[in-house]
Amino acid sequence: MMIEPSDVKHTLEREKFAHFDKIAFVDLDDTLFSSLEHIENSSNKSSKIMGIYGITKGQLSLRNLLSNSYNIPVTARDYKNFHQDQILYFGLINNIALINYGAMRLNLAASLNGDLYWELDRAYHIEKENAFVERFGESVWTAMFNLRDRLQTLFMNANLDVSVKSDSLDGELMVPCYVKVKIKNYDGEQVCVHQMQCKWIKSALKALSDTDPLLVEKFALHYTKNGMVFVPTVNTKQYAVNKLVALFNELNIEVPTFSAGNALSDLSFMLETDYFIAANEVKPEIKEWLKEKMSEMTKW
Repeated sequence: MMIEPSDVKHTLEREKFAHFDKIAFVDLDDTLFSSLEHIENSSNKSSKIMGIYGITKGQLSLRNLLSNSYNIPVTARDYKNFHQDQILYFGLINNIALINYGAMRLNLAASLNGDLYWELDRAYHIEKENAFVERFGESVWTAMFNLRDRLQTLFMNANLDVSVKSDSLDGELMVPCYVKVKIKNYDGEQVCVHQMQCKWIKSALKALSDTDPLLVEKFALHYTKNGMVFVPTVNTKQYAVNKLVALFNELNIEVPTFSAGNALSDLSFMLETDYFIAANEVKPEIKEWLKEKMSEMTKW
């Protein structure tokens, strides 16, 4: 069923962008900061340590580059993890955040006594839900639960947990985010990636998509450090960034758009902007993938 937006209007109003030289969509982890473990496993060192996180020289340089930008975080983090680590980036970001990949668009608001807090952009939530229903004839919730059930059957005898991930800011409106497949006994990132990308997993997913070709249009697949996630296409980073870029264009905001990210899955949203920066310092996924592709392109 389509959700009726009634009199709900965009909570995003035209900002005064005159003093910003660009709009930047920025991934957080391993782009603006990294866990100390990730930094220690690379050839870099922390220039600044904040709890279990560090900021490298390259990440400090990127922060300086973004100092005069209207910065919008684009992260896979859920609200709890996004909110609890705001000390790492709060002074750098502005009034909008995209979390849970792109399932939730948040706007920064102020209470009567001046306290700042994040609130869900409900108008955007309604719009993307309606777009999914119009395209596929079912809600995001229904599609996610159907996929969960099929994946549970598919991986019945495997060492995998399948669950539906949702999130909420206030404990009232639960937003459907993605379907997660997690290895039960996780022994390290390299083991995990090897298992999740093995031929059996790929052939099983191919067989599943062959029975329902629309699945690959409904969901985007991302590999994570301990499994994989199936993100509804209206909940992806790419979709969320695309919609904001379009909205900024409608508002005649004439500044260039930039983006920065480190993961291969970040490329989809980075390509929605005028310029992008691949953060290769700590986890050079994009760099290694592009080098491989360039090598293939130059072969005779």
